[in-house]
Amino acid sequence: MELSGRVAAVTGAARGIGLAIATRLANEGMKVALGDLNEEAIHRVADAIGDGAVGLPLDVTDEQSFTDFLDQTEERLGPLALLVNNAGIMRVGPFTGEDDATTRRMVEVNLLGVMRGCRLALPRLLARHEGALVNIASMAGKAGFADITTYTATKHGVVGFSDALREELRGTGIQVGVVMPALVATDLAAGAAATMVPPLSPDDVAEALVRVVRTGAYETTVPRWLAGLSRTLGALPPRGKAWAARKAGGDVYSASDAKARADYEQWLRNSSTPEP
Repeated sequence: MELSGRVAAVTGAARGIGLAIATRLANEGMKVALGDLNEEAIHRVADAIGDGAVGLPLDVTDEQSFTDFLDQTEERLGPLALLVNNAGIMRVGPFTGEDDATTRRMVEVNLLGVMRGCRLALPRLLARHEGALVNIASMAGKAGFADITTYTATKHGVVGFSDALREELRGTGIQVGVVMPALVATDLAAGAAATMVPPLSPDDVAEALVRVVRTGAYETTVPRWLAGLSRTLGALPPRGKAWAARKAGGDVYSASDAKARADYEQWLRNSSTPEP
């Protein structure tokens, strides 16, 4: 898909991966709407990007909020061409210590938020027989990772949902893509232990997303060489899959630094609504 002059909407765009994606898309000539719960931050970063970028309030767990976000995007920038479902949250710790409210919040934001965004954007794209939906998943969508059990489940869900939606939309002119990064240096991943893959920057993910949209690729890992590992994991029996995942960093959160994660985990416990 040609990017310049087209309209993109990015969820969870006030910081981290979402901000990097929005900035990169603007640099590629797109008109970008940035959505986030943090209204003050989203207006500030949109102003900093410039080039017609707009910051809009968005709660991906709320149908009306998401509808308003897409409506305002099109009213202010023009017909939507690309939706990037990026918003996500992650609790680290044994599943037995996770309360039901936290589990539900991760499912609501990480999985249902993606599904909701696609469902609301699709009629707009289908009416023009063109456009793209790109969902940000994770390598946790391909293997099991201890101490981020619910997060892993949601990312498996995003990958499976994207697989099915791509097949459903075959021949319609609508592209579906999924980006699966390894560990990225953001607040969400604070305190993670070292792995065989050095932490990525949010810009690495943004670059991969642009490549997906431009080439029409469906599934991409970040870094790209992890694609081979991803295919291998899918072919191995359960014990072999678990062993390979551990070697690739499957214990990254079991050995995480609790002090380094304290601020993020405290925010996660105290916030009444999940911030992307």
